[in-house]
Amino acid sequence: MAERNPAGWIQARTDHTAENDRLFMLQNFLKRDGVCDRLTDLTVNAQSSPNMSVQVAAGGAFIDGSESTNQGYYSVYNDAIKNITITAAHATLPRKDIIVAKVQDAQYSGSTNAWSLVVVTGTANASPVAPTAPANSLLLAVIDVAANATTITNGVITDWRHTFATRDSGVAVGASFPADPHHGMPFFNYATNRYYVYNAYSTWQLVGPAPTDLRASEYSGGGSITIPASQNPGLRNPDTGTVIGLTFTAPPSGIVTIGVHGRLINGTGGGVGTAALGFDVRTGSTIGGGSSVFSVDGANGFGARTNATVQIAVHGSAGPYLVSGLTPGSSYSVNFLHYNDSIAGVTCDGRRILVQPQP
Repeated sequence: MAERNPAGWIQARTDHTAENDRLFMLQNFLKRDGVCDRLTDLTVNAQSSPNMSVQVAAGGAFIDGSESTNQGYYSVYNDAIKNITITAAHATLPRKDIIVAKVQDAQYSGSTNAWSLVVVTGTANASPVAPTAPANSLLLAVIDVAANATTITNGVITDWRHTFATRDSGVAVGASFPADPHHGMPFFNYATNRYYVYNAYSTWQLVGPAPTDLRASEYSGGGSITIPASQNPGLRNPDTGTVIGLTFTAPPSGIVTIGVHGRLINGTGGGVGTAALGFDVRTGSTIGGGSSVFSVDGANGFGARTNATVQIAVHGSAGPYLVSGLTPGSSYSVNFLHYNDSIAGVTCDGRRILVQPQP
């Protein structure tokens, strides 16, 4: 194709097309399809008395035409709740259905010129997958239809809506970063309550002060303990068997800095050797439970050397270390590691752990 005529708003012409109007929106305003207001528009919910149907709320959206490169965006609006019936469940197998807003345009296929809110029924399978969305459609929700189900509840409806984005203005909104960002693009992540901007280095940069979930977590206490000789390393409190540590939730970045500190005191006549502190990061919210994902052996912490005749108190520490690759929103624990290669009578008190989430 070449020049598309007529140009917009040339008078005395009768061949202004709907496609050119849609391309005008694409060229000047829209960067991405989506609902107009994610808080309310076209939300999919179970009925107040659940049955085998769902309701789609009123609201507007822009839908990307996918049958032609030059199809552009369609503007649609639903002015009342729409009830959609879900096909009866399979007797023994689950399936996934999707709710979409779709446009049918006879200029590109078929004979219908309308938009609609519809369900696309998936295939029952022991490991079901969602069906492919139809052309010219916007995915609103995925519904997990259990085997032999007789009702659809909100617990089986997964919201897949995202807010439309404007070209070089406004703020894109969603639960994950847009797939096609441009430099200077603002974005609000409603799942983490953060604003970002796509910077000149092609990375998303957090804007503004850190929100409350980036505040540090700190543990202090545990009393004085004895670290037996040849504990290399030790995870548990050698005196009582309790595990000393704290739990935290990984931030959206999956990155934290962690440091531990304590006072190491050797016993008189304890011999010459090294005592130190380290830490272990483990999955789950039970201190000392789960599996290790990052460990600083006490031998790599700050060592306190002693001799046979003089008692010495040394402040030992490990870190801060940058710990990355954590799963955002998941629970983790940090546990003290105590190291003592050969000194008799070493004690430790004043223990502290500091976990600082990073943006």
